[in-house]
Amino acid sequence: MRRQASDPGHFTLLAEIRQEGQGTIIGETRYAYDAAARHGDFAISVADGFQRQGVGLQMMTAMERHASDLGHEMIAAETARVNAEMRGLAKKAGFEDTGLGDWQSVHLAKRLSR
Repeated sequence: MRRQASDPGHFTLLAEIRQEGQGTIIGETRYAYDAAARHGDFAISVADGFQRQGVGLQMMTAMERHASDLGHEMIAAETARVNAEMRGLAKKAGFEDTGLGDWQSVHLAKRLSR
């Protein structure tokens, strides 16, 4: 897992697989901290061929750890109601549905431990 950052409140984590000396990015998590709202928002994407293999959960765990190390207390995301894969991953990672979504979306949040 590689981390890229230009500002401590905004970072990107990349999951990469190496085969025969070549690196291929198989997942990406982007995180942005909103100081006014006092929580971070994130988005995650894992290549189709690597889904349901634990890559997303590892990326979420790394993102949470880094956000917590920065002193952030809560992270959140929004996903489509029909996105069962993301909702299942978020539940496995300890996120809860806040009830703030609309008829098309689900808002998920998690308090980070320090």
